[in-house]
Amino acid sequence: MTTNNEFEFNQFPVHRPEKLAKLDPRESRITIAAGAMIFSKNKLLLNRSDSSDLWSIPGGIITFTESSEQAVIREIKEELNLEVTIVDPLPYVFSFDIESENAVDKIVLLHFLAKVKPDGKIVMGDGVADYKWESIASAFRDCYPNVKPAVDHFMNI
Repeated sequence: MTTNNEFEFNQFPVHRPEKLAKLDPRESRITIAAGAMIFSKNKLLLNRSDSSDLWSIPGGIITFTESSEQAVIREIKEELNLEVTIVDPLPYVFSFDIESENAVDKIVLLHFLAKVKPDGKIVMGDGVADYKWESIASAFRDCYPNVKPAVDHFMNI
């Protein structure tokens, strides 16, 4: 268990030396995205994009001109037309690698606890197929693999 003053990291995989020798650093990249963990009445707000059957927390890629918190606020507005405030500036961090023959893409997801400003009404934006409020008791089987560990983290702080 972590406190609000600590980050929680997933362990990055260790790559075999023979795999590292084949990697082309020009083909590898790091992607950092941020999303909002929005809870209400023991439920978590999730959305699903037009291009996926899996549910996720609302959020997206951080641009070079914004902070991670600004990215969360922008993405939630774009995806669900909600205005949010960040409750805790320290995120839960979930990371994973996507490997191809000659590259490794490192994906780092920052999950911020957020709350919706009063009188917020959800209106789905471009690229959002649906949204739902999922019970925190759910197994989150139809979600991306970062959702359940993030929920567990925020339920235990």
